[in-house]
Amino acid sequence: MRLVVIMLVVGVVVFSSVLLFRSCERRQAAAKVAAAAEAAAAAEAAKPKPPPPPPDPTLDNFKLEYADLKVPAKLAALTRDCESGILIDFTDQKVLWRKNETLPVEIASMTKMMTAFLLMETVKAGKASLETVVPVTVSASKIGGSQVYLDPKESFTLDQLLMCIMIPSANDAAQLIAEYLGGGNAELFVQVMNQRAQALGLRQMKFYNPHGLPPGKGMAENQGTALELAYLGYRLLEYPEVVKWSSCFTAPFRAGTPKKWDLVNHNKLVKTSPGVNGMKTGFTQKSRFCVTVTCERSQHLLVAVVCGSPSSKARNALATALLDWGYTQVPNAGLAGSAPGTLAAPILGIPGRPVPAAAPVKRP
Repeated sequence: MRLVVIMLVVGVVVFSSVLLFRSCERRQAAAKVAAAAEAAAAAEAAKPKPPPPPPDPTLDNFKLEYADLKVPAKLAALTRDCESGILIDFTDQKVLWRKNETLPVEIASMTKMMTAFLLMETVKAGKASLETVVPVTVSASKIGGSQVYLDPKESFTLDQLLMCIMIPSANDAAQLIAEYLGGGNAELFVQVMNQRAQALGLRQMKFYNPHGLPPGKGMAENQGTALELAYLGYRLLEYPEVVKWSSCFTAPFRAGTPKKWDLVNHNKLVKTSPGVNGMKTGFTQKSRFCVTVTCERSQHLLVAVVCGSPSSKARNALATALLDWGYTQVPNAGLAGSAPGTLAAPILGIPGRPVPAAAPVKRP
């Protein structure tokens, strides 16, 4: 009996010793894991941090020098009939001429520059593709004014719709893009247009629709300033997919179908003025005739904006005269290598050519 008790006691002691040993092993293993984790965290913390992404360029932090040059008498006479305008040398970041450039005015179809800009930002972010096929909606097909007569039985790629807003300024195409990017809700897209305008420093811009048509009798129209329009046109040059169409004078649409027809650019300067590669025209009764023109000659970029002209002829004559005079103020920037509707070594929209670094804006 005593032997049994002794054996039981010895068994309990051995079992307890084994449990204690295993417990110690577990604690040691846990301590090693914790130490390894601490070492890994310390090593990660010691690694050099990548630089933060550059801030999004905005009009607020874009440096512009106001040269305020005296224009020739003939050009000065042409400027009297417009309500506002500006001519900016974006290569040297100088304002060469301006008139009421910070006055909010109706911008009509120049609205579509923001529609195109948001489309390209969405594509750049990988949230959409220009090859995405979009069915035409009934609501988009009912939008009037300049249009390509979209039919709810049809479907088009986003690239085709981009072509339609940049060449013939199709309102129905702009509406369809807005509805698609807004998840079926064009009003949501318009909210994003306004939010993005504010984020870009375009604080006078206000959008009520994605195309620029007057909302209704007595209602406010989309608006912005000549300075803001010039900056937005400049930013659009970051996207070759946009310039491909904005610099094109004619292009076939619905090729191979009974409804085939040739689109014609509302911006006639892409055909008549050397180096012009965009961007948008506009007209409503309130806005009168307006245009944002981007032009590259000998790797030098000028952007001209004319708002509130009495006719398309007066608008085009002033924009052309501003560009031609502007290039006389730019050293070594003639017409060499440029032809109407072509690019002379584009400054933007190609790899390795970033937007110039932002700096505090100088505004008188």
